[in-house]
Amino acid sequence: MARSAFKTAMNYTPKQGQRSLPISYNFTNQALFADDLGPEMQAGEIDIIQSVYVDNSKNPNALTIQFLYGPQQPLVIPGLAQGVYPVIHAGVVRYTASTTQGAVTVNIVWLNTQATFTQWGPVTLNVANVNPAQGSFTDRSGAMAAGGVSQQLAAANAARKSIYIENPATAAGQNIVAAESLFINFTAAATVNGGNSFEITPGGYWPPSSYNTVTIEQINVNAATIGHRYIAKEM
Repeated sequence: MARSAFKTAMNYTPKQGQRSLPISYNFTNQALFADDLGPEMQAGEIDIIQSVYVDNSKNPNALTIQFLYGPQQPLVIPGLAQGVYPVIHAGVVRYTASTTQGAVTVNIVWLNTQATFTQWGPVTLNVANVNPAQGSFTDRSGAMAAGGVSQQLAAANAARKSIYIENPATAAGQNIVAAESLFINFTAAATVNGGNSFEITPGGYWPPSSYNTVTIEQINVNAATIGHRYIAKEM
C-alpha cells in the first residue's frame, strides 16, 4: 500500500476572500457527469476548493461525488438530503457526479472556505403542537385524623392525569402549634421521618417542577400532628 504525504487545502485562508461556484446537473437523460473546475480556477473565479454544498433534497436516490485526483475522496449524499461537506483536496478539482438517472436536477455550490460538516434530511420531522391535559380537578384536600398514622389521600386511579399536593406553610392553615412536614407514599403506608416517604416541607408542593410523570397508585399521607391540613387536587 502506497504511503506518502500530500498537501491539502484544509484551513487555508483564501486571499481573494470568500467565493462560491454554483453548478447544476440535470440527470434526466444521463446518470453521470464528469467535470473539471480547472478553467474557473485558472481564470481566478475561485482559487481553491475547501468545501461543497449539495442540494439533493429533490432526488430520492443517493448522489456520489468522486474526486479523480489527489486522495480521491468520495462524497455520498443520501437521497432527499442536503448539506455542506468538507473537501480533502489540493490543486485543480476534477470529479464525477453520479446518481440514478431520472427527471431531477441537483444543485452544487463549490466553496473556497472551510466549512463544518452539516446535513439536513433525509428524515422529515413533523412537529405537532403539544397541548397540556385538559379536564376538571377533584378536591382531595383533608386533615390528619390521627397524628403519625398513615391515611389515604387518593385511591388508585388508572385514568389519573395529574395530582398536586401542598403542605400549607402557616400554623393556622395546618391547625397545629408549629408548622411541620407532610409525608406521602404510594400504595404502602406513609411514615413520618421513616425514610420511605416523600417529605413536603411547610409551604412546599408535590410534585417538584422537574417531575414529568404521574403515578396511578393509591396515595397515602402522614403528618406528626392530628388535624394537620393538606391541600390536594386530582385530575
